[in-house]
Amino acid sequence: MFNSPQIQTDKFNKAGKIAKIGIFEYDIAKDLLSWSNGVHEIVEADQGFIPNRENTFSLFQDARSKAIIRNAFNGALTSGEMINVDVEIRTLKGNTKHIWCIAEVDYKDRNPNKIYGIAQDITERKGLEKDLQIQNQQLRFAEKTVAIGYWKWTLPTDEVTWSKNLYSIFEVAPGTPLKFNDAIAKVHPEDLAHVEHCTNNILNTGVFDKFSYRIVLETGVIKHIELQGQTTIDSNNTIVEIIGTAQDITEQIQKEKQLKQKNYQLRKAEKMASIGHWTWNLEEDIALWSDNLYDIYEVEKNTVITLDKFTSFIVDTDKEKVAKNIETAIKTKIFNDIVYQIQLPNGKTKTIKTVGEVKVIENNRVVEMIGTCQDITEQEKKEQLLIQKNHQLNLAEEMAIVGHWSWFPETNSVTWSKNLYKIYGHEKDATISYDTYIGYVYQDDKKYVSDKIRKAFETGIFDNQIYRIQLRNGAIKTIKSVGKVIHNKEGKVIEMLGTCQDITEQVGQQQELIRKNNHLNIAEKLAKIGYYQWNTVTHEIIWSDNLYEIFEHEKGAPITFETYYNYIHEGDRDYVQQQVEAAYAGKKHHDVFHRIQLQNGSVKNIHLVAVGQYNEKNELIEVIGTLQDVTEQEEKTQQLIRNNHLLNTAEQLNNLGHWRLKPNENNEGEWSDNHYRIFGAPIGKKMTFEDVMEYVLPEDHKILLDAYQEIFKSKRFPKHTYKIKTPEGQIKIIEAKGEVILDAKNEITEVLGTVKDISTEHEAEIRFRDLFAATPDAILIANEDGEIQLVNKQAEQFFGYTAQELKEFIVVNLVAKGYRKKSVAYYEAFFKNPKNLTLTDFDDLHLVHKDGRRIPATVTLGPFKVNNQTLAIITLKDITIIKQQEEELLLANAELKESSEKLRIQNRQLEDFTHITSHNLRSPVNNLKTLINFYKETPDQESKDLIFEKLETVSHHLNETLNTLIESLMIKNETNPEKEQLELDVVLRKTTELLAAQIKEKDVEIVSDFSAKQVVCYHKIYLESIFLNLISNSIKYSCPSRKPKVTIKSYIKENKVHLQFTDNGLGIDLKKHGHKVFGLHKVFHRNPEARGIGLFMTKAQIEAMGGTIDVVSEVDKGTTFIINLNNGTDA
Repeated sequence: MFNSPQIQTDKFNKAGKIAKIGIFEYDIAKDLLSWSNGVHEIVEADQGFIPNRENTFSLFQDARSKAIIRNAFNGALTSGEMINVDVEIRTLKGNTKHIWCIAEVDYKDRNPNKIYGIAQDITERKGLEKDLQIQNQQLRFAEKTVAIGYWKWTLPTDEVTWSKNLYSIFEVAPGTPLKFNDAIAKVHPEDLAHVEHCTNNILNTGVFDKFSYRIVLETGVIKHIELQGQTTIDSNNTIVEIIGTAQDITEQIQKEKQLKQKNYQLRKAEKMASIGHWTWNLEEDIALWSDNLYDIYEVEKNTVITLDKFTSFIVDTDKEKVAKNIETAIKTKIFNDIVYQIQLPNGKTKTIKTVGEVKVIENNRVVEMIGTCQDITEQEKKEQLLIQKNHQLNLAEEMAIVGHWSWFPETNSVTWSKNLYKIYGHEKDATISYDTYIGYVYQDDKKYVSDKIRKAFETGIFDNQIYRIQLRNGAIKTIKSVGKVIHNKEGKVIEMLGTCQDITEQVGQQQELIRKNNHLNIAEKLAKIGYYQWNTVTHEIIWSDNLYEIFEHEKGAPITFETYYNYIHEGDRDYVQQQVEAAYAGKKHHDVFHRIQLQNGSVKNIHLVAVGQYNEKNELIEVIGTLQDVTEQEEKTQQLIRNNHLLNTAEQLNNLGHWRLKPNENNEGEWSDNHYRIFGAPIGKKMTFEDVMEYVLPEDHKILLDAYQEIFKSKRFPKHTYKIKTPEGQIKIIEAKGEVILDAKNEITEVLGTVKDISTEHEAEIRFRDLFAATPDAILIANEDGEIQLVNKQAEQFFGYTAQELKEFIVVNLVAKGYRKKSVAYYEAFFKNPKNLTLTDFDDLHLVHKDGRRIPATVTLGPFKVNNQTLAIITLKDITIIKQQEEELLLANAELKESSEKLRIQNRQLEDFTHITSHNLRSPVNNLKTLINFYKETPDQESKDLIFEKLETVSHHLNETLNTLIESLMIKNETNPEKEQLELDVVLRKTTELLAAQIKEKDVEIVSDFSAKQVVCYHKIYLESIFLNLISNSIKYSCPSRKPKVTIKSYIKENKVHLQFTDNGLGIDLKKHGHKVFGLHKVFHRNPEARGIGLFMTKAQIEAMGGTIDVVSEVDKGTTFIINLNNGTDA
C-alpha cells in the first residue's frame, strides 16, 4: 500500500481510479520504490506485489520504451530533469498498454532525495486518437469530392435562384439574375432535347425524376451534371415552385469510363502481386475464385471449390489453425487475417496470406465471406522486417501529442508534421510561415517566444520553451517546444528544427493537484487535523502547518520527540508511552487519545494515529501519522448526555412523546420515556402495533388501522387523533404526527413521529363552544373582510335571520345606513391593531332587524385567533331593555377584554413554542439523519471521524435550541418578549452549522455583510428562528441548474435596522401566490420537506417584535426578503 501522506487521500484514490492514474515514489538513497493501488491496477499486479527498479524496468519490453525510460530516469538522477514520457509496457498478465509517466525530483541538501510521480493508462486514448485521425481524413476526402449546388425555379415569375457553389460549377458570375432559359443556356446541344423532354415530363406529371446531361463552359470544358429535385403544388394542383440540387458528376462519369481499364489493370496487378480474390457462399458451400487465384493454387480454372476442396490444399500442420479461424469468423462475425501454407498437386509449397470479411443477414446469420489471398512466399521474410518497422512507426505516431517542425529563415518557409497541424488545428498541408506560427501564440506570450527565438539566433542555443497558443476556435493550449539551431560553414543560421508537445492536459493536472492539496489543507483546518513524519534514524520530525496551529507552536520551528513529549499532559504521559511501546512491539499502528497542555496552560484533547515503517531488517525507521484536536468532540459528548435529559424534561412539560419505527425490525417501535408515561406503559417495554391497539378505545381502532395502512400505501404520515385508556383507567385524547423516511429506491426505511396528550386542549375547546352557545349576548365572529364565520342563537334572535342567512351578510351591512361609514372605520382600525374595542363615540348605534326595525345596541369587538388568523368577536347587546345596566355591562366588557388579551398572549406563545419546536428542530434532526447516513456509508475511519465531529456540532446546537425553547416556555406568561444584544455573525455561523449537511450536499455559497450593523437588540429565539427558516428555505428551493447562493446583509433605513436575505433559487410567482406567501401551510413548490410553517412563523415572530417583513421575487431568478427589525440604530 502506498502511504505518502502528501498525496494519498481518499478523494485522490477515487479520482485516480476513474482516470486510470496511479502514483509512485522512489527513495533514491534507500533504493525503495512504492506504488499506489492505481499503479498496481495499471500493471495488473496483485496488491501484494512488491515493486523495485528491476521488476519495474522489466515491464518495458520493447527497445524504444526501455531506452526512453532509462534515459529519463538517469537524467532525473544526474541532473534533476523532470520525467515526462509516453511508453509501452507489457503488464504482468501479458497485456500491452500505453502509459504516460510524469515525475519530478525532490531535493534534500541540494542532492536528489526522492522522485515523486504519476502514471496514467492512456491505452484507450491512443486508440481514440487513431480513430479520430482516420475519421478526419475521411471527412476531408468527402469535402473535396462533393461538388454540389442548390437551385430553385419559381414558375409564376420564371425566376431561377442558384447557390454560390452552383454559380461556381457553371462558371457564371455570382449573383447574376437568372431565368429558365439562362439556366439551360449552357446545355450541350446534343442534350438540349433530352433536358426539354425531362422538364416537360416534370411539368406534366408533377413528379421529379432525376436526370443528367452535359454542359459546355465558355472555356470549352464539358461537364456532366445530375439534377435531383421536388415540386411544390398549390391548391389548384398547379406547380408553383421546383427546388433541387445539381451535382457535377464529371469525375464519376470519367471514373466509370476508367473502371473497365482499372479492372483490367487490377487483373494485371493481381498477377504481378500474386493476389487473387474469392467469395464463399456458406449455404451452398461454393467458393468463386478469380482467375489469378486458380493460377496461385495451380488448379484448372472453373474447378468447383468447396470447403473440403479448399482444405485439401492446406498442409496438415495448418489445417486445424485454418478451421478454427473459419469457425471463429462464423461465431464472432469477424474474419481475422491468417497466414498458412498450401501444398500444390506437384508437391510444391507456398505461403498464403488471406484477408476476409463476414457478410451477415438480418437474423444475424453468416451467409457469405469474401476476401483475398496473396502468395507471400517470396515476401515473407521481407514482410517480417516490414512489420517490425511499421510497429516502430506506429509507436512514433501514437506518441503523446507531439509534432515536428523545421524553419528555414532565408526563405521563411516552415514545414510541419501531420500531427503538428492537428495540434494547432491548422488546415493540413497548408503553407506555413514564421508569421503563421507566431500568429497562433497567445497574445501575452508573443514577446516571450520572440525573445527566445531571437536569443537562439544570437547564441546558437535553442532554449526549451513553454508557452500558450490560441486556436482559431478560441481554444487555448499549452505547448512545450524543444529545438536545435543548424549553421552552415560560415556560421550562419540556415535552419531551426525541433518538436512541439501539447502539454495542456499535464498543466491542467498539475493545477488540479495544487487545487486538491489546497483542499486538503482546508480540510485539515476544518477537521483540526495535522500530520507528521518522524525519522527514527535521523530523529528528524516534520509537522504540517496545521499541526503547529493545533499545538500553538511557532510555525517552522524545529521539532524533536522531546518537544512533543513535553506537550503531553503529565497525567497521560505514562499511558501514552505504554500504548506506543505496545503498538511498536506488535508492529501495528497505534491509536491513542490523550491530553496536551499548551504553553498558555490551556488543555486540549488529542487523537493520535500512527503507523511504523520497517526496513528489510525489521527495524523501525519511520513513523507517520496524524494528530487531531478532539477537544470540542469530547465536550459535545458530555453535552449530548445533558441534552437527552433536557429533551425528556421538555417532553414532560409539553405532554409530548416521540417514537421511531423500522418496518423491517419485527415491527417494534422505539419510544421515548415520556411516551411510555403518557400511555401509562412500563418504560423500556418493546411495543408493537398490536400492543398499542390494546390501549386504544375500541371505537377508535379503525382510525389507527386506517392511518397505519395509509403510511405503507401512500408513503406519507396522516395526522390523526384517537383516544386511549391507561392501565389506571384514565381516558386521554392523543394527537399523532409523523414523517415517513424513504431510501433511494423509494422504499420505507423508518417512520418517525410524536404523540401529544391534548386532553386538556380538547376539554377547553368543548367548554368554549358550550360557552359560545350559552352566552346571553348576540355574538358574531367575522374575518377581516367582514365575512361572518359563526353566529350563536342569540344573534339569530337579535336580527331575525337564520345562521345561514347571516353568513351571507358583510358585517357593516347589518348597521343602519347613518352609522355605516364610521362603523367601517372602526372595523378597519380594529384589524390594524387587533384588541378589544367598544364603539363608543356614537349617540346611539342602531342595527337593522330583518323586519326593518332599528335596534339601538352597544357593539364590542374582540380579537380571536384561529390558526394564526385574527378574527373579530362582535358582541351585540340590545340596549333598549338593558340601558340601565350599561355601567355593569361596560365593566363586564373590560374584564372580558383583559381575559381575552391574556388568552391571546398565552395562545400566541403556545403556538410560537409549538411551531418553533416542530419546525426549528426538523432541520437539525434531518441534518443528524443525513450525517448518520453519511457516517454509515463512508468506508474509511478518517472521514467517519470528520462526520462524527459534525454530528457533535449539530447535536450541540440541537441541545442549545432545546434549552432556549424550555426557557421560552417558562416565561410564556410575560407579555413583553425578552431582548438581548445579539451578534449577527454568531447567529449566522450557528445557522450554517445546523444546516451543514444540506449546505455540503448542494454546495451552497453563503455571503454575508453586516458592516452596517453587526449587533442588534432582539429576542434570541426569534432571531435564530428567522435566520434558520429563511436560509433553509433558500437551500430547499434552490435551482438545480445553478450553484445555490444566499446573500445576507444589514443596512439602516429611516433610522431602523433592516436585514435582507437574497437567493438565486426557484423564486415565487407573486402575482399568483403573493397574497398567501406568509400563510400557514402554504407551499409553492413540490418539495417533500415543505410544511408551509417557516414563513408563517417568521412573519409572526417579526410582527410580535413590532417589525415587518416584505418579499420581492421572480420565478427562476430568486427571492429577496426584507425585514424591518423595528430596532433603532443605537439599540
